[in-house]
Amino acid sequence: MQIYGLYGKSGTGKSYKCLEVVFANQIDAVIDDGILIIDRVHVAGKSAKCEKLLYSATKRAIFQSDDHCCREVADFIHMKKEITKILILGTSKRMIQKIATRLDLPTEIEWIPIETVQLKDELLLARKYREEGYHVIPIQPVQVEKTYRGWSKNIPIQLSDRIVEVILIRPFDFRASDVKPN
Repeated sequence: MQIYGLYGKSGTGKSYKCLEVVFANQIDAVIDDGILIIDRVHVAGKSAKCEKLLYSATKRAIFQSDDHCCREVADFIHMKKEITKILILGTSKRMIQKIATRLDLPTEIEWIPIETVQLKDELLLARKYREEGYHVIPIQPVQVEKTYRGWSKNIPIQLSDRIVEVILIRPFDFRASDVKPN
């Protein structure tokens, strides 16, 4: 199994750019914030974005506990033989290595810094959305209601020769009361 690690600071657009990385490298699955995604469908795990506290969200994102969701993701990956390439998103190499270890995945990782795939204007857009309290989710629009609670909106992005919609969500517990959803 080949593991890719897309890393960069929070709010730099990793979830936004992961679809392009998946497409370019023919990757089968993505691990992002505690969930396993295949073909833009949430197939296992529970999103860290559903947590109310930063501490519990961090624990969920790195599969810190041996709870049902951690085992669910690990078991799903090891059961599906057609999964040969996985992209793990994280804020650092260390975080991605922890995730790989917790899920019993190979720790030999092909590293992809976000700066190598993210254009300057895309980075500025990612920061703008994050400042508004939005998070990009790399799943199909119809999957959002099954996975997240909160405000959401679709935005189109260009992937090589096609346009794909990504989802921006703002969890209900977003604290910036002066920012209104579009």
